[in-house]
Amino acid sequence: MSLTIYMGNTSIIELSELKDSLTVVYLNSATVIVTLLDDYGEEVGGQVWPLAMDYVTDSDGTYRATLSSGLDLVANKKYKAVMQATFAGNTAQWRCNVFSKVRTCCDEADCNC
Repeated sequence: MSLTIYMGNTSIIELSELKDSLTVVYLNSATVIVTLLDDYGEEVGGQVWPLAMDYVTDSDGTYRATLSSGLDLVANKKYKAVMQATFAGNTAQWRCNVFSKVRTCCDEADCNC
């Protein structure tokens, strides 16, 4: 999984289909957090970390968080989103690539640049 964050824009980060690895049942009441790290392993400025990811009502184990438009990002740089879920004493962690980009009119499907 990878995500593009457009600089100066509010972004959504999502973890989908969180399941118990033994029962394969969707987890709809886990505690899920995310932290965005730079290439030195330091937290990115402009947001308080870790950020809680909220369960999406009536979904099957989907959690979302809104990332601030004021994140201290450098264009065309790779970051790492570290998501952690805990449920009934168990912990799972994911590290996903996140890319920063400046949005231009040519990022839109109907662009005539």
